[in-house]
Amino acid sequence: DGAVVQGIDQVYIPVNEEHWIGFLSLKSVDRTDSGKYWCQVETNGKKEESQHVWLIVEGVPYFTVEPKDQSVIPGRPFQMACAAVGPPEPVTIVWWMGDSRFGHPDISPSILNVSGINQSTVFSCEAHNIKGLSSSRTAIVQIKAIPFPPLNVTVTKITSNNASVTWQPGFDGLSPLHSCTVQQVAELQDEVVTEVFSVPPFTRALPGLKHATNYSVRVQCSNEMGSSPFSDWVYFQTLGLAPNCTPQNVHIIQRDSCLILEWEAVVPEMFGENALGYRLEWSQDNITQGELIVKEARANLSMWNPLKDLLIKVCILSSAGCGPWSEPLLLTSQDLIGKWQMQEAFVFVFEENELLLIWCIR
Repeated sequence: DGAVVQGIDQVYIPVNEEHWIGFLSLKSVDRTDSGKYWCQVETNGKKEESQHVWLIVEGVPYFTVEPKDQSVIPGRPFQMACAAVGPPEPVTIVWWMGDSRFGHPDISPSILNVSGINQSTVFSCEAHNIKGLSSSRTAIVQIKAIPFPPLNVTVTKITSNNASVTWQPGFDGLSPLHSCTVQQVAELQDEVVTEVFSVPPFTRALPGLKHATNYSVRVQCSNEMGSSPFSDWVYFQTLGLAPNCTPQNVHIIQRDSCLILEWEAVVPEMFGENALGYRLEWSQDNITQGELIVKEARANLSMWNPLKDLLIKVCILSSAGCGPWSEPLLLTSQDLIGKWQMQEAFVFVFEENELLLIWCIR
């Protein structure tokens, strides 16, 4: 077919100076050897070709299309395809369902029309010609069903008024899932909020929730056969509201060679729900140097460099988050050095990979 035959089984016998006979031997031929053959001679820079001949390799049929696995709706018609070629022709297709012949022999290619099945079944086909027969692969035809309930339903990203629910789809019933349904209900309420949406992804946001409230959520998914049972209810509680007040009168005092940050304590009623205390944050050169959570309205500061300006802020902290930050308290390097010059003291400051020792001279 135009490709040079690369083989060692080629013999050239000279008859005289201008007459050669060439032999090509093909051993153990198969279908890939079929095609158009010719020989080519080059003499004095000119190429000449011989007459073309066809090599046809005959044998048992060779499948070009075999039955494929598929999933079907119970009782619904479906088709199976099978095709094979010779030579020699013709090729006749015989269908099998399980261990029994099914339908009538048909000339290849063959389409088998099945009126419907109600349980998983296997199909195969045979291809016959005068050289013998070939058997195809066995195709499994399974019955579609409703999906199984979702697995591992989990509520994440819980805030005071939002949450997210994620899950893993159960067995899809041999039919792709096209949608899922999420139901949520608040404790002591009868109204169930239902939302249907396309999938994937298998996650859904739950906005507009009430703070510090117990909720239940469950999920089901659907394919063309119907909807799965709902998953079990999963319970969660939204967070309370974050504090809305700000620490007042934030100031620094010098005591026992240390910097102590103090502020006015907030009455417990203003903390909101699930109070954790106060959160401090201090920075130098716009880089946060430390964070601290304390119960009382005071804290010792460490890990700062007195040679640089220090910026400090405080907020009230609950499980719902941090309330508004206080007005930042700025201590300049001159302020800090002035405070340390009041006493003889050694200050150890960790800065990146260095340990700095700072001392005061009267």
